[in-house]
Amino acid sequence: MKITLFALLLFLDGLATAHAWNAAGWGLPVKETNAERLANGLNPLPPRRLYSPTRVGPPLARRSVTPVTNTIAATAVGSGSPMCWLASSSVCQPTQDLGVPFTASVGAGSSTAQDLDINSGQFTGYNLIAETATNPTQGLGTRAVDEYLARSYTGAETFPNLIIGIAVDLHTNPGDEPVYDNTHEFWYESAIWTVDSMGGITATWINPDNSSVPLFLYVLSAGGIMYTYATGNSAVLGQNGVTKVTLAFG
Repeated sequence: MKITLFALLLFLDGLATAHAWNAAGWGLPVKETNAERLANGLNPLPPRRLYSPTRVGPPLARRSVTPVTNTIAATAVGSGSPMCWLASSSVCQPTQDLGVPFTASVGAGSSTAQDLDINSGQFTGYNLIAETATNPTQGLGTRAVDEYLARSYTGAETFPNLIIGIAVDLHTNPGDEPVYDNTHEFWYESAIWTVDSMGGITATWINPDNSSVPLFLYVLSAGGIMYTYATGNSAVLGQNGVTKVTLAFG
């Protein structure tokens, strides 16, 4: 009986010790360490948190923007070779050596509208703009932009167009509405150009109501000279003498 009573006391004492003070308060089990358990011939405690591996893979691709400086070629849609290269004023020259080198102000591969600047040569400090003397609104159904040029160059019905050419000290920011220049008496925009990773160039005009209009680019010939234009009205492309083109560095 004494042995049984002594064993019971030891058992109760063990319970009291196991539920003594710990950092969480009185009456909670004392936390054992794995070192203590191993020293007493016991198995280690199970992990409190199972390992959850994070998926590891290649980094997400980022848009790469590449500096680009070169001449700009105009190529007739459906043709494999350029018909002319952008040069002074709005003239498009028939050989690359007569073209002007432009630099994309942001770079190729950026979705941001940007300027196309000239940083060397005779026209250093100039940039490529789109301008119109009579109507700053582009889009389907708009008419009579630069009427004189339309009539004299094609002999066709008047239609809306923007002259694409180089100018100095005329800049707008991406998303800006047309700015009127009192000296030259025309509306213009400059940061309208987007350059893809292959050097292809597109343009978007911002109307006075802040609506954006993708531009069609084309070349007109007059007196043996080619000139570069753009329009927001696709009906222009069916007019006499109009050659729809794409622009690209190269």
